[in-house]
Amino acid sequence: MKYYFQKSDDSMFIKGQNRGAYDVSHKAFSFVVCVDNADPLRLGRIRGVSPFGGGTTGSKKNDPTIEDASRDENGNKVNPWSKDDPYLYNSLLPYNVNVVPMKKELFTAFSQQSPKDSVNKFYIGPLISHPSNVKMDRWTNALSITAEQKQNSILGEPYLQGTPSSSGDTTLLPQISKKGVFPNPEDVSIIGRYNTDLVLGMREYSLPDDNEGSEVQNWYPQILIRSGKFKQVTGSQVPDTNPKSTFIQLNTFPTTMERVELEKPVPTSNDDYLRTMIVYHLDTPNLVDGAGAEHDNITGWVAAYNMINSMSGTSTNYSPSSVKSYMAGDYDLSNDVPGITLPPVIPNTDNYWVKYSFSSMDKNKVAKQITKFISYIDEGDFDKLRKMLDGSAVPPEKIITPIPKIFPMYFRPDRSTLNIMDKNDSTIPTPFFQQKKDVANFIKSKIELDGVTTEGYGLAMTENAGKRDITVEDVMTKVNSINTLEGQQGIVSVGSEKIYLLSHSINYLGTLDLKDNHYGITQKTYIDNIDPHTNSLVRGEELLKLLEKMADFMQNHCHALPGLAPVPQAHGGTRTEDIGRLLADAPKTILNKNIRIN
Repeated sequence: MKYYFQKSDDSMFIKGQNRGAYDVSHKAFSFVVCVDNADPLRLGRIRGVSPFGGGTTGSKKNDPTIEDASRDENGNKVNPWSKDDPYLYNSLLPYNVNVVPMKKELFTAFSQQSPKDSVNKFYIGPLISHPSNVKMDRWTNALSITAEQKQNSILGEPYLQGTPSSSGDTTLLPQISKKGVFPNPEDVSIIGRYNTDLVLGMREYSLPDDNEGSEVQNWYPQILIRSGKFKQVTGSQVPDTNPKSTFIQLNTFPTTMERVELEKPVPTSNDDYLRTMIVYHLDTPNLVDGAGAEHDNITGWVAAYNMINSMSGTSTNYSPSSVKSYMAGDYDLSNDVPGITLPPVIPNTDNYWVKYSFSSMDKNKVAKQITKFISYIDEGDFDKLRKMLDGSAVPPEKIITPIPKIFPMYFRPDRSTLNIMDKNDSTIPTPFFQQKKDVANFIKSKIELDGVTTEGYGLAMTENAGKRDITVEDVMTKVNSINTLEGQQGIVSVGSEKIYLLSHSINYLGTLDLKDNHYGITQKTYIDNIDPHTNSLVRGEELLKLLEKMADFMQNHCHALPGLAPVPQAHGGTRTEDIGRLLADAPKTILNKNIRIN
C-alpha cells in the first residue's frame, strides 16, 4: 500500500519515499469546507473544497461553494458523487455513528492512495468552535480553535469559570444556572444538532470531580435522552439550563428506596398570632379629688381590639394598616401599638370592635367593671356584654359583627395608665402623684382573669382557664422517611408538558393516522389528530377519594320515609354535596389531560 500526504497548501499529494514513511514537512490531513452533503445513496458521503486553495480556481477562497467543485484541477467537468469525483469524501467513522457536516462547516480530511493510483479521501467532522454552535458552525468560526486561526475569531464563552475557594485557590466550575447543559467529559454522549443529546452512563458530578483522588465511586447507570435541554442564546454563549426540558430517563440503582410515612412525637407549641387586645384607660385627673383624697368620680374606658391586620367579614371590621402582628409568646407590656395601647394616630377614631366607658365610679367598682368586661369576652358571653353596655352612663358602644376569633387574648392598661402605675410622669401634679399611683395600682391589683397569674394584665392563650399559658407538647405527627432495602430498583421517567402513550393495535377511540409522520409526529398532528383519539389518564388516588365517599354514603345512608330520596347526610358524616363537589372537580383533579392514552 502506498501512502500519500497532503501538502500544507492542499494543492497536491506527495508520494512517500518508503512504505508508511511520513515526511514531517507535509501533513497527513487538512481542513476542508463541506459544499454539498446531499448524498444520493444516504451513506454520509460529502463533497468538500479547501478554503486555502484548490477547487476550480485553485486559489484561496473566502467562502467555498459547490461551484468550486464543478471542475477538476485540469478544468474538466466533474461527475458529482461518482467514484472519480475528486471532491468526494467518505466517512472515516462507521456509517451508523457518523456525524455528517452541514454545508459551510469545516471538517478534517484524510487521504490514501488506492491500488488504482487514485486517491481515496475520508473525513471526520465537523469541527465545532463552541457547544452552542452545534446546530451549524461556519468554517470561519471553526478555524478559531485550530492552529490556522486565519480569521482572528474569538473563542466562545467558557463553560467552566474560575471560582475562588475559601483557601484562595481558583477552581474551575460551571455556573449554577448552566451546570449540566453539556455532558461531562467522562460520559459517553451523542450530541444532537439542535438542543438535544443522549447521555449513556453518567457521573454524579460535573467537572471538576468533587471526589477526585478519593475512593468514592460516583458512577451510576443512567440513560438520559434530552430535548430542549437549554434556553436559546445568541452567539457563542453558554446557555442556561431549561428547567422544563423534555426528557426520558432510565436508571438502574443497586438498592431500593421507598418512602414511608411514620408517626413520631414532635415537640409542638400552641403559640399563635395574638388576636385580641383588651386595653383599659383611667383618666388621670379623676383618680383623686382636689385635695388628693380618693373619690368616687373615676372615669375611663375599656375596649377590645382586633390585632390581626386582615379580618374577614364586613367593611366595618377594624383592620388598621398600622397594627403589627405579634406572636403571643413575643408580646409583653413594652410593646406599644399605635391606636391601641397608644393614643390613636387619628384623634377620635373608633378603631375598637367593642368599648365600654365608665364614669362616677369608685376604685372598687372600676376594677369590678373592667374585670367583668374581660370575663364576658373571655367566655364569649356577648349577651351579658350588651347588657353591660346598655347600663352604662353614656350611650351604648358598638359590638361589630361577625365577632372575630378571640384567642390568643392579652389584657393590659394603656401606656398613659401604665405610666401612672409604674413610674413618675411629669404631666401629673407632683403633690398628688403618689396618691394617684396608689389608686391606679389598687385597680390594677383587682383586675384578674381566671387562670392568669399576673394582676392587671396577662395572656390567655385559650378559653380554658387551665390552659392559659403557652405550652410545648409532644404531638404524634406523620412524617416522611426513606427506607433503603436490598435489591436493585429500576426507574423510568418521562418529563414533558404533554405525554402520549400510543398503541398501533388499539382503535377503540378511532384509528390514528400516522402514515405521513414516520420520521416524527408534527405538532399539528398531535393537536389535530391524536388529541381527539386519546383519553386523559386517571389519577388513581384522587379517584379513590371519590369512590370512598360514594361507598361511605351508600353504606350509611338512610331515608326519612320509604320511597323518599335519601337524607342528604349519611350516618358516617358524608353528605351528597361532598360527592357533588368531588364530581364537579373531577375533570381537574381526577383526569390528567396532559397524559393521554388511546
